[in-house]
Amino acid sequence: MKKNGFTLVELLATITILGILMVVAIPNVSKVISQSRQTNIESQKKALEMAAKSYTQVEKEKLPKAIGASTYITANDLKAANYLKDDIQNGSKQSCMENSKVKITKTSESKYEYKAYVYCGTETVPAELTPDSPIIEIEKIGNNIKINIKGNNANTINLSAYSYNIAVGYGTSSLVSTYNSGSISVIGKNTSVTKSIEEFIDPRTTTKIQVFVEAYNVDGGYQKLESSIFQIP
Repeated sequence: MKKNGFTLVELLATITILGILMVVAIPNVSKVISQSRQTNIESQKKALEMAAKSYTQVEKEKLPKAIGASTYITANDLKAANYLKDDIQNGSKQSCMENSKVKITKTSESKYEYKAYVYCGTETVPAELTPDSPIIEIEKIGNNIKINIKGNNANTINLSAYSYNIAVGYGTSSLVSTYNSGSISVIGKNTSVTKSIEEFIDPRTTTKIQVFVEAYNVDGGYQKLESSIFQIP
């Protein structure tokens, strides 16, 4: 007599074998997927670090000034400066550009450590990677421009370095940079700068003046501020 199909015992045996295979295979597949994702992230970190090293070879003012101090360069900064060719993505094609960055720490007089951090999609960025920004104040007092800078609002983080640029314009002409301080290291001190307007303008002519300030604190926090345009009669 010809046998059609499977007996109940055969079906149960087949289901049991398939169940055993799934128990063995699924963890291994998950492990492979996890390892693949981690490999992708490590590759992205290396790309970020290499881009940051190339970037700071040109933009040396972005390096921390004091030993032990840090600065951060974001993935978006590197992409905008053309040091990062492609957007960073994880294995699920989620963008990692918004919160990924490279931390640069000065370890000696001539050496720097580069460490990349990659966060994708809705991953939470640790608080230590979002340091407080320096506080900058710019005001015109009489014929002087005064700049006050401190490490953070609570005055618990020290300033590392700052720079400022002064631009002037005459009549209806556009503003033109006339003075750039370059990067100034302050090694943990808050600072105040007062400059006489007459150092940069001809007071006999109707003039406008604007000040641009950048500052880093020792934890890597960064702030950039431009003043309003001051009219000088």
